Amino acid sequence: MKGLCALALMFVAAVPVFAQVEDAELRKEIQGVYRKWDRLMARGDTKGMLAMVDPSWSMVDPSGMRLDYSDMKSMVSTLSKNVRSMNSRIIVNSVQGYGDEATAWVTSTENFQVRSGRKWVRVQQTNKYAETLKKVDGQWRFSYTQGLPNATYWGWSR
Repeated sequence: MKGLCALALMFVAAVPVFAQVEDAELRKEIQGVYRKWDRLMARGDTKGMLAMVDPSWSMVDPSGMRLDYSDMKSMVSTLSKNVRSMNSRIIVNSVQGYGDEATAWVTSTENFQVRSGRKWVRVQQTNKYAETLKKVDGQWRFSYTQGLPNATYWGWSR
């Protein structure tokens, strides 16, 4: 029993040693990428938004539904026709870098109006994502998005 307790104590003491410290400069840089996305969305600049997404992009939402770049292009095209007054505020809760790749855990709040028959209906939604970005030709591009369950407590969530 003493051996098991000692082993458990060693494991608990060792975990912080393996934890990666967040790079403040990377966080600032990645938050800037999301600010750019927010500005493009507010202007309805769908071409600018698509330019920030790598053609290899894919997404899995919390229910397991998968989307790829062609789905993203269709969604952005639909946005420009059926949605107005778009704005988003994306907060980087945590970020880790790996050379030319970074993973950001974010909380995104979007406000917009969507066409419903002849009326426009206001929608607000908040979602959490883990996103992988890769640097291509000196620019960060979204390459993978994992939708996270909103009902789950995340230590970094706000």
